[in-house]
Amino acid sequence: MTSSDKIHIVFACDDNYAQHAGVAIVSLREQQKSGLPVHVHLLDGGISPVNLERLRELKDRHLEISIYKGNMEEYSQYLISTYISKAAYLRLSIEKLLPQEMNKIIYCDCDLIFMQPVDDLWNIDLKTHWLAAALDLNNQCRNDLGIDDLHQYFNSGVMLIDLKAWRTWRICEKVKDYLESNWEKIRYWDQDGLNAILYKDWLPLDKGWNTHTTDLIDKKLPPPHIIHFASELKPWFYKSLDPFQGEYIKYLRLSPWHDYKFPDKNIFVWVYRKILLCIPWSVFRVVSIFTWRLRNFVKELDRQIALKRLNRNQ
Repeated sequence: MTSSDKIHIVFACDDNYAQHAGVAIVSLREQQKSGLPVHVHLLDGGISPVNLERLRELKDRHLEISIYKGNMEEYSQYLISTYISKAAYLRLSIEKLLPQEMNKIIYCDCDLIFMQPVDDLWNIDLKTHWLAAALDLNNQCRNDLGIDDLHQYFNSGVMLIDLKAWRTWRICEKVKDYLESNWEKIRYWDQDGLNAILYKDWLPLDKGWNTHTTDLIDKKLPPPHIIHFASELKPWFYKSLDPFQGEYIKYLRLSPWHDYKFPDKNIFVWVYRKILLCIPWSVFRVVSIFTWRLRNFVKELDRQIALKRLNRNQ
């Protein structure tokens, strides 16, 4: 079987997200039993030997896996925070790390699960576009990034990428150059850099290919193809009330991390869950909005601290 007969999917993570990458890959493997075979390319930003071995165990006749060691020193002076590690920037190494014969890839964040085969996504015609991605409405920073009113801001959690064009035009290098010169404008890390460089050259994807679970609350959306756990309360925490937490746990139990225990499971969190699950929807919505705003405030404070630390080190 040649590489053209396979779908090439790329993930990037460090050891903190190795388990979640594994769960995403398990869900992909299970879905592709009714689709084309896939070749997963994992960019290693510091994965432990134990977790690397577990990730290699995931391959079968539906899924092949290759692991590439990333050069994390390249991102040693990049902006990081409590929420974002240097491994988040590893996808900016795809031009160098991935085999030269690969012309097209699907890049995916690790905090997601697949709900159907990705054949239809893979077969989208990019035409003259450099990538396809889903619209992101959380785009308060558009003006800072130089994005005019005629163009939109995309979410980089799932991207169909013309890798051949990226190499020709050195897209990753342009994004890195932009980030290194504009840290004060950056709110959403390398996603902002990708938008600043590519906002004129992306093809909008059906939102089903990158459905945030927060989008499903109080909204009528079609069934998702890929569920992206983009909020702070990830499904691997007991306190999470994510409507797709059960799907994450289902694939977790099929993985080498099947004995995982919630690190935050205790009587206080149990009471917290019971209270939130019992209160009226209108009250829950108000609590959710308040909590979201508080977390955004904390994240912005964290970003400002990280930015000051970065400026001191330069």
